[in-house]
Amino acid sequence: MSFAVWRLLVSHTLIRLGGYRSILLGAGTYPAFVVAILVASYSDGAAWATWLCFGAAAAWGWGAASMWITSGTHVLSAATKTRYGSATGLFYAGTNAGFAAGVVIFDALTRSAASPIAGERWRLVATAGVMLVGIAVLTRVRPDDSRLPTRAGNPLLALRRPEMRMAAFLMFSGAIGFGLMLSVYPNYLRETVTLSVLSAAAFSPFARSVLSLTGSPFSDRWGRGRVLLVSFGVSAVGVGIATAYPSGWSASLAALMLGLQGGLVPPIATALIGDVTEPEERPAALGAVFFWRDLGVVMVFGVSILRAATGFTVEARTLMGAFAVLYAVCAVISAFLVRGQNR
Repeated sequence: MSFAVWRLLVSHTLIRLGGYRSILLGAGTYPAFVVAILVASYSDGAAWATWLCFGAAAAWGWGAASMWITSGTHVLSAATKTRYGSATGLFYAGTNAGFAAGVVIFDALTRSAASPIAGERWRLVATAGVMLVGIAVLTRVRPDDSRLPTRAGNPLLALRRPEMRMAAFLMFSGAIGFGLMLSVYPNYLRETVTLSVLSAAAFSPFARSVLSLTGSPFSDRWGRGRVLLVSFGVSAVGVGIATAYPSGWSASLAALMLGLQGGLVPPIATALIGDVTEPEERPAALGAVFFWRDLGVVMVFGVSILRAATGFTVEARTLMGAFAVLYAVCAVISAFLVRGQNR
């Protein structure tokens, strides 16, 4: 939630801090959050540990928003207008590759530990270490702040354009795919095919990384709407097949299709923002559109938490079917975006 709220407000801190400090300080909140969890694991459930984690999470929300909004603005400013898709695809490919590596490496750390709690602690230590290396690299990079805005924009005004409203809805729906992988999808695997969560879900970040790098440039040639139409269309088919015919192969297919969607929607939405906004508008526009992405993730997690707390009996398979329908709707909306771009 903190991440989502700061998406709308972070342009104000960007103006005051500048691009370099916004990225560097934002990056610092990542290992700080991990260290807070590590410290709390030794507290025996003390109240101060809970507040420490909540405080670190709130700060991390600002840091994540600061990093993503500032970085996205810099990527669009550095790219030529005809190469927004290629530039944002490369940007997200690095992120997704790191996610895929983290799934495999940190799961291996947990499995090799003497006990589950020891495994979690080793994973936290390794995570913080990797993050600190990343921050050390960032200290050597000086982005060009000359094209950053000199005053904070209004995120609500950015949504006046129909393309931005479409992008916001597609990001909201696409984020449900990310939340689906993290919450509902593991339950689906346990309830249907009893397949290892890692063995199937590892397809998703791998597919996201490859598709961000190779698929996003096609949007520069064929148009953003056409690539989004394909992305949501195949996601609807993949999740629909997994819902109708649960098995190991269909679960892996669904993860692969969700990865395709997750690899294409964020970079293409970012490129679309570059298409229709001026440089000084971009931090506010990125915040307005990606706010809906975060809200989608929050909603999926909220549904999972309520389901666990209330004993709600809707099967994960049924929820998967609902998501398949949602992605089909997104494919139709993408078709309208194609028609608008053709005009």
